Amino acid sequence: MDPGGTFPHVIQLSDKVLEALNKGNKIEAITLLRRERSIGLKEAKEWVEAYDRKQNGASLSGTGPERDEAPGAVPQLPDDVARALARGKKIEAITLLRRAHGLGLSEAKAQVEEFQTHLQTANPGAGPESGHTRRFRAARLFVYSAVLASFVWAMVNMVDVASSVIVLIYRGGYDRARFTIEKLVYRNDHKGGLSWGFAGKLSGRGERFYAPSLADGKALGYRGLKERFPPGTNLEVWYNSKVTGTLFQHRTIRVIPYTPDLAGSEKSRLLWWVKFCLVPFAALLFLAGRISRRNQESGSTIPPASTL
Repeated sequence: MDPGGTFPHVIQLSDKVLEALNKGNKIEAITLLRRERSIGLKEAKEWVEAYDRKQNGASLSGTGPERDEAPGAVPQLPDDVARALARGKKIEAITLLRRAHGLGLSEAKAQVEEFQTHLQTANPGAGPESGHTRRFRAARLFVYSAVLASFVWAMVNMVDVASSVIVLIYRGGYDRARFTIEKLVYRNDHKGGLSWGFAGKLSGRGERFYAPSLADGKALGYRGLKERFPPGTNLEVWYNSKVTGTLFQHRTIRVIPYTPDLAGSEKSRLLWWVKFCLVPFAALLFLAGRISRRNQESGSTIPPASTL
């Protein structure tokens, strides 16, 4: 068969197909023709278009009404399908079209995309580079960047969280003690940042005591810290000799500044991390997920038929 050439008069379009064409509903006409003749989508489309060309704007049947559809008119879709497309819900539109006409996934997708092509040809401003799309892309880029930044921020402060967790696990082994300062340790290498603390004695044992919360070392500077904490100064601390002496972001956890409620102080540090690191990251991640789903729904990527 050659629907694009000589149209065989032996195959007639049924009244239902002609009625659909008379109403300007090309998609419905193709669907009806496929059901009646058990032919493929491409072949049915070629037959309908060939018949349409042969009529050349004249009446589609001897008794049917005149067609007043202009050449290149947008194919008609059911109202609910058109509304879904207007909202940018391409997958929803395909699903609705499949339910309405019993089409396969590829067939419904082809018809929806044909409708979109006609719309974009007639209304270039509604294309993928419209102002709304550009704003959406900018918002998506901003949110994704914020997710990355919040993740890095949460991981940086995760070291501090680890130290608090260790303290809480071993809090039963901490004893109240006095740390005697022997000298100030002060370093600023412009890479790891400011690090200051003390070397001294605790229960006759040499220890180091780094506690950024004791004073604003950056504001005081080396001289200010020496004046505030001269050698021989005794500081009240919590001490647990069985805990690691490793520094956690310039903080020792073997020797900790004394507070009446050790567990409460460490829980406050954990709560700060949850409030200012974990919650913002989770919120931004949720927002990014919604944007990603919206992008998939309005994009050209179609999921497997089982998901529709």
